[in-house]
Amino acid sequence: MSPTTCNTATGVILAGGKSSRMMSNKALLRLQGKTFIEHIADMLRRVVPEVIIIADQREEFEFLTLPIYPDIYKNCGPTAGLHSSFMNTDAPAILAVTCDMPLLEASSLSVLLNSPPDYDAALFSTDGFIQPFPGFYHRSCLSRLETNLREKKYSVIGLVRTLNVIAHPILLSPDPLTLNPFTHINDPSDYRKLNEEYL
Repeated sequence: MSPTTCNTATGVILAGGKSSRMMSNKALLRLQGKTFIEHIADMLRRVVPEVIIIADQREEFEFLTLPIYPDIYKNCGPTAGLHSSFMNTDAPAILAVTCDMPLLEASSLSVLLNSPPDYDAALFSTDGFIQPFPGFYHRSCLSRLETNLREKKYSVIGLVRTLNVIAHPILLSPDPLTLNPFTHINDPSDYRKLNEEYL
């Protein structure tokens, strides 16, 4: 089945993290011959007409020939990335993905894109906990983002708790070593496991 597309949203790859646990830029790790960020960009292109990158390290991602924008609020985490996304697109919504999810599938994002429009954000939840990424965020979030950043409230989970959210539950394996489309590759052990399974 073809994934749902959305012509009124901008795809966003948040690639501004420090990758401190990985000790190298996670976005540039390779899986089956392509970098993580290439996998994610290709997947987003299947469902939205425009893809941008939010990162301060512009030179590291120029090979993708995609628009790259820095955080406006520096060193404030993914909340600042979401804010910069809205400030650099006129689209009424963004489909935001972090750069460490190379297994994410377009069909999963279709679930978010098919959500009713009368919410600030459409997200997934696991075991009752809402996951901020991937996320389909509407421009109605922008004022809350700006308020939180001005007040130095940088928690993206804290942000989500203040929004009107529709959460789609997903069932994942209870085995923490089992990879799935929603797995974040955060440290060298995650990356070794990924390469063992996807050589």
